[in-house]
Amino acid sequence: MRVFRPSYTVPRPPGAKTLDRKDGKYAKFTTKRGEEIVAPLTRGGKRIVMEVECYHVEFRDSQDILRRLKAFTYKDSSQRAARTVEDLLNVRGSGGHIDNDLQRRLEGLPVTMRSKLTQWGLLDERASMATRPLPELIELYIASLRAAERNAKYVTKTRDDLLKIAADCGFRLFSDISADKLGDYLRQRREKGISYRRSNALLMACKCLCNWAVGCDFVSKSPLRGKKVKLLDVEKDRRRIRRALEVDELRRLFAAAAASQDAHHGLTGAERAMIYRLAAESGIRRGELRKVTVSAFDFESQVITLGAGITKSGRERVIPMTARTATELRRYFASKLPTAKAFTIPYKTAEMIREDLKAAGIEYADDAGHVFDFHSLRGQCATLLIEAGVDPKVAQEILGHSDIRLTLQTYARVLKAKTKKQAAIEAASSLIDKVG
Repeated sequence: MRVFRPSYTVPRPPGAKTLDRKDGKYAKFTTKRGEEIVAPLTRGGKRIVMEVECYHVEFRDSQDILRRLKAFTYKDSSQRAARTVEDLLNVRGSGGHIDNDLQRRLEGLPVTMRSKLTQWGLLDERASMATRPLPELIELYIASLRAAERNAKYVTKTRDDLLKIAADCGFRLFSDISADKLGDYLRQRREKGISYRRSNALLMACKCLCNWAVGCDFVSKSPLRGKKVKLLDVEKDRRRIRRALEVDELRRLFAAAAASQDAHHGLTGAERAMIYRLAAESGIRRGELRKVTVSAFDFESQVITLGAGITKSGRERVIPMTARTATELRRYFASKLPTAKAFTIPYKTAEMIREDLKAAGIEYADDAGHVFDFHSLRGQCATLLIEAGVDPKVAQEILGHSDIRLTLQTYARVLKAKTKKQAAIEAASSLIDKVG
């Protein structure tokens, strides 16, 4: 491994003075820019020897091919680059893996040097991807999400979050990603007001980026692997807790909407009541209702088929309809083409349902601060299914949850809780009385 500045010769400038030194003759002259130069003369004295501005690293690879790599203008920097290349040659020769320290040093090399190493087969093309600036890798990751047809809103939000984290934490390269730095950053964000749920979302975005890089063989392991940065228990920091309505309250909501003479948020009272009932019976999300077309409704079989491109999970979901709902929807869709959107769902559904709750004499938030918004209708579906004695696994399938705990612990609520608890206490007390 040799670090040097290559030389070349040029004609001796007119008027250059000759200097005799112990190691030979030199020419002294001034350039047009006023720079004074002292350079060795060739043996004949007619030309001068000049050195290029940048140092070069010269070495022989595993095939005994002499390679020359352009380095830096400073010798120290060039020598550090030479040590990095030498370590890379040793790893390649021994068949080992590039560790984090070597990976970081490789990432610090200029793009031109990494390109040459890749071209010579010394640096794997995939592994060299990790040496690109982190924002570039983020854009490649985002492109992979789009190619997988992930939700457009999710993809855009993920991109914005990752770029902000990289900028705020000073992560210029993939090797800069540190579990400790990210953990401190998320803690500071929580101190400024973000919720545990939001903190977890930011952490998962970073973990998914790192896992994608591992899966693409850009790096050997994720810097966020393990439990150094843990997901937080969102139950300890719930900012919005939704509730389920009692059955008589739900009936009042439907009736108040249906009886409303006012059209608001682009829907008549009858349309709002129909949509509320469908969401409460089927658990279909607002976003899914916004995308579903008339053709998804099979009135003969009384099922709704939500395609993989519509559902949040990306898996097809088939949901039964009641005869009453099927009849009402068939009448509502009579003038619509099969390819038409089934419903016109506004974005401000929370405001819409809040107005109908008020008309029904139902508080938006109860005494505990638990709210009932449009998404609560999905939880209402889970609650009604469990209250009706439906097998939890069936309820899970209807709602399209991957984990039954989500169905039972997050969505399903207990109706008439006070009455049920009272009955339970009385039953326990009767056992004591029997013993006595």
